[in-house]
Amino acid sequence: MSRTRFLLLAKFVHFVSNANLVSRRYERKVEKIAPVVDHCNRKFAEMYTPSQYLSLDESLLLWKGRLSWRQCIRTKTARFRIKSFELCEAETGYLLQYRLHTGKNTAMYPGPLHGFNDKTAKVVLQLMEGYPDTGHVLVMDNWYNQLLLTSYLKSWCTDSVLGTISRRQKGIPQAIKDLNPKQLERGVSVGRHCGDIALVAWKDVKLVTVLSTYHQHEMVPGRRAGQAVLKPEKNL
Repeated sequence: MSRTRFLLLAKFVHFVSNANLVSRRYERKVEKIAPVVDHCNRKFAEMYTPSQYLSLDESLLLWKGRLSWRQCIRTKTARFRIKSFELCEAETGYLLQYRLHTGKNTAMYPGPLHGFNDKTAKVVLQLMEGYPDTGHVLVMDNWYNQLLLTSYLKSWCTDSVLGTISRRQKGIPQAIKDLNPKQLERGVSVGRHCGDIALVAWKDVKLVTVLSTYHQHEMVPGRRAGQAVLKPEKNL
């Protein structure tokens, strides 16, 4: 196929008939490609059964066209990109579910979802809806991790949640919040527990706070720069 023919086909391709388009306010920006996104998500889940560890994070796709909700990252040579939230198998990177980020009004469920109104929590809950009671371990960073969300995920769909968490979050024990990294020696850790949830602050180069419903506050042998050291089990 010639380049000219490809561009001609791409110019006129449509996935939704305008006559049959049913507009939903919270999906307005992606309604013309929503059937494709839904079909891909459905097939991704049907064709593959992931292993125990799942990873949830954001991804950036290079975009050179005009788009009102593209992301501008000034530190990159190609500054404009499309952001998406993705749930992947941690071991292989296989994409299981994704949602496009369209700005402040990203196409997320319009009302409370499982009792959560927070947009970040709804991102996690929507991506995990296809994996209830499957015994997976969900790995997230501090942008997604929340104490209440972690507790709910443990009871609803996953065996465990693991990842870093911000010490400034609501509900973090005061003993963890008050830690001064400058006064801690390297290798020192402080832990707190509440039911299945373990919260550990560990001083490495910086102070790292990790949340887990899968590990306890235990130090295990590890290696750094070829030397034997002790690290929290959840950090390995």
